[in-house]
Amino acid sequence: MPSTATFTGTETTTAAGPNEDCLTIKQAFTAIQFSIDCYNVPENLKYTVSKTALARRMNRRSGTLRQRSVKTYIQFQNSRIVEVVLPNMELAGPISPLLGNLGKLSTLDLSGNQFSGVIPEELSRCNLLQSVSLENNQLTGHVPATLLVVLSNNKATVEFGTNCLENRTKQRKSCKNQPKEDNCFHVALDTRYTGSEYRRLWDALALSNMDMKAFDKLSQESDNFSFGEYMFQGFRKYAAELVWCMQHHPEYSYRSV
Repeated sequence: MPSTATFTGTETTTAAGPNEDCLTIKQAFTAIQFSIDCYNVPENLKYTVSKTALARRMNRRSGTLRQRSVKTYIQFQNSRIVEVVLPNMELAGPISPLLGNLGKLSTLDLSGNQFSGVIPEELSRCNLLQSVSLENNQLTGHVPATLLVVLSNNKATVEFGTNCLENRTKQRKSCKNQPKEDNCFHVALDTRYTGSEYRRLWDALALSNMDMKAFDKLSQESDNFSFGEYMFQGFRKYAAELVWCMQHHPEYSYRSV
């Protein structure tokens, strides 16, 4: 289902080229089906982002009113993106360093997703940040010192809790899809998903260049490749662990994709 847009202004900037912030946001969140025309962006557009198919399924399963009521949107002001508010979208993979190109960004809310890996240092280029919410993800490593300086200088509101960040309070003891080193040996030996019935999923993972964000986008467009929810989610969890292990512990011999 394509995203929808709510306009808060009618003036549109006509230029020879596309709106660069618009292009950046599309590249940074490939799992979201944006329908913004980057050559024709109203100056003060508030673009309401539809939940991903996976997020809608998770909301129906959990039955929580909190997730359904949270607004998800991209706010433009004077043709520049100033707010990126995408909580509880079931977005996964690393946070894109391309967000550092949003020079007028003041609010970033990616809470309640499945983002993993480190917080990109490029976010420190967003020197107007006033609010950053990254809690309840699977983030690891340290919060970049340069980003902390920006947030401190701006007296920004920050939320980094419920991740796997080092030297931060209120963190998880372990992260989903971030296996321990000794677990990668078992991931390499796992043969549960070697049957021919999973060939379509392995082909999709290879087509996605082992990028879980791109794989999720393909699965949403293909309704999980007609797999049942239980089988698909089991494969996806294993695939995410495999990708992580291949990147961090290449000393093991993994199955060919």
